[in-house]
Amino acid sequence: MKHCTKLFGSLLFLLMGVTQLSAQINLMGVSNASGLFQVLRWDALTGTISSTVQTPESLVYAGASVADAARGYYYFRGSNSLQQVSFAPDIVQALPSQVEITSGEVSMSTGKIYGLGPDITYSPSGSFQSMKVNFQEYNPVTFSDTILLHIPRVAGILGDGSAFNSNAGIYYFLGIDSTLGTCIYSIPTTGPSISFTRTPIINPLILVQSLEYDNDDNILYAIGNTYDTNGSLTNLQIHQIDVTTGIVTTEANLTSYNGYVLTSNSYDQSSHTMVVMAVSPGGAFQFIGWDTKADTLYMLQHPGGNLVEIEADNVTYASVKYQATATIAAAPQQLITAFPNPCTDRLTLLLQQADEPTHVAVYDALGTQVLSQTTNASQLDLDVSALPAGHYYVRSMAGAQVAKSHFVVAGSR
Repeated sequence: MKHCTKLFGSLLFLLMGVTQLSAQINLMGVSNASGLFQVLRWDALTGTISSTVQTPESLVYAGASVADAARGYYYFRGSNSLQQVSFAPDIVQALPSQVEITSGEVSMSTGKIYGLGPDITYSPSGSFQSMKVNFQEYNPVTFSDTILLHIPRVAGILGDGSAFNSNAGIYYFLGIDSTLGTCIYSIPTTGPSISFTRTPIINPLILVQSLEYDNDDNILYAIGNTYDTNGSLTNLQIHQIDVTTGIVTTEANLTSYNGYVLTSNSYDQSSHTMVVMAVSPGGAFQFIGWDTKADTLYMLQHPGGNLVEIEADNVTYASVKYQATATIAAAPQQLITAFPNPCTDRLTLLLQQADEPTHVAVYDALGTQVLSQTTNASQLDLDVSALPAGHYYVRSMAGAQVAKSHFVVAGSR
């Protein structure tokens, strides 16, 4: 998506002291290292990195990353495909996805990914005519892309301005309506039909962005900068937004800070902590946590580097609260035995026993399907002699049973 921001460069983050929080706060994010991005998972209380997963991507689209608390994956949109990252074992794989989205969110109860895709209409001469926004769903198990809704009259989308209510299945985003101005949009994702409502934001002196949703107390939070009547920046605040009235209520005045870094904020559900990469008046970056229950500010640890697209790891929270309704998570995710690995001309797959035919598909590093076959046997021999050398991902489906594996085609044959 060419309109998205290309994330790279040099941001210097300060390491802050650790406070004694009652719960762990595990975070994930992407960091540019030697021209290629890595995905890091770390403890925000100590700064200790538990996983570093190297990816083949040199570009990351802003606002398109999500953490799938239903199954423990981290997703981000690279230059050519949607990348799925798993931890312990640390694996990165490209998923086939034709729809490119921004403002990505995941339902903790189903594991489905939702987001927005601007649809711009140009005149025959190439000038801008109009824009609508497509509301889209991606199922990472079946690899299905679906446009659920077209939203007209959207003149712009506020960066990092989306959140998901996993209790009711409602997607929220901040957009600019060509008539009403800045609005909070609500889109229920369940039910026989998909529709939306838009409510104008009431307070014009507060620029609200970076939405987060508390799924325990059903509160929509926003990080925002406040301006005086002359348009001068005053300080950083955390707000609550009433989605039915558009009224913005200030939760916290963080007077020591007057800015923050977009796409570097998240919400830890278990500790009720709003995680923010704040900016002091002197321009220093400080990694902070605001406890929305205790109304207390904490200093958090950053592992260093130019980490962006930060997401909270809410797997433990989701496994307890949504275990009974996690429909995608219920699909078995098992490994296929693939050998020899690396291979040259032939690859043998040992598949899970199933009562119905098994569909097997092979994808390259860009997520493009390169081979497919259906079998009733528990062992499948594939001819890979025509495949270029490189890394590949194989996935099988037999009813509700899903299995996967990786293999490498050797460079010399």
